[in-house]
Amino acid sequence: MRHITAVVLSRLTKSVLIGILATPLAGYAIVLSTDFEAYQSVDTDDLTNGLVTTFPRGDDDIGDGYTLVSGQQWVGQNPLFSGNTSSKVLGGGDQTDDSNSGDFDFVESGNLNGMTVKFDFFNSSVGSNDNDSVRVALLNSNFAPSFEIRNDRGGTININGVEQTGTNFGDDTWQNFTFSFARDSGDGLYDIAWEVQNLVTAASISGTLTDQSLDAAFANGLVNGLRVDFFDQNDGTNHKAYADNLLVTVVPEPSAAALLIGVASLGLVFRRRSVRRA
Repeated sequence: MRHITAVVLSRLTKSVLIGILATPLAGYAIVLSTDFEAYQSVDTDDLTNGLVTTFPRGDDDIGDGYTLVSGQQWVGQNPLFSGNTSSKVLGGGDQTDDSNSGDFDFVESGNLNGMTVKFDFFNSSVGSNDNDSVRVALLNSNFAPSFEIRNDRGGTININGVEQTGTNFGDDTWQNFTFSFARDSGDGLYDIAWEVQNLVTAASISGTLTDQSLDAAFANGLVNGLRVDFFDQNDGTNHKAYADNLLVTVVPEPSAAALLIGVASLGLVFRRRSVRRA
């Protein structure tokens, strides 16, 4: 895990500052990104313990490591190219464990306030339980899951333990889920906005979850990673689920925002201090 600090070497005039604020890159930083295309794939009919290829892979990935937590996960062939043209995706599901989960660590700790998480998911129709699901959770400073988004194959959306009135688009279709956080500076509570989109039809459903107290779960508001869990009810029927195109962005502190622009145009230098996961 890395924390970035920046030192400004050049004097910033008023016009330069305005330019920084107007530049889209000043608005966010990517702390996790992968599409799994560069990874070795395996036969998804065989149970596989974690990824064959080490994460992150090459220049296209952003992150700081992967850990298999429970059950089975693999990189394998996309089950349906309609809506998602990726050739490879992350998969999971077996009859050994209900939970088939893996952790993707951020390249640096990110602040929950202003964080946006995006991922594609697919629940297969094989299986007899509507609560077979794709579950994505944020990891706190102790790398423990502390906020979970759950998309059941039966359509239910559950956010941080609260069932939403809107539903997802069920099974056998690729969907995208996006959620973001905003913290009220007055009461310190968080509002969460979410949207799920059918990637085949482009239909979408959105909603909000307001006044969530998350300070106890996330010390100093910091998030260190993302857990992807393919929940497969241990009922004798092998349900498989998939995820792809993981992307997490944060709103950096002013120095970090200046760094993003300065590397390209202002000659900023930065130091990286590594804080590795134990």
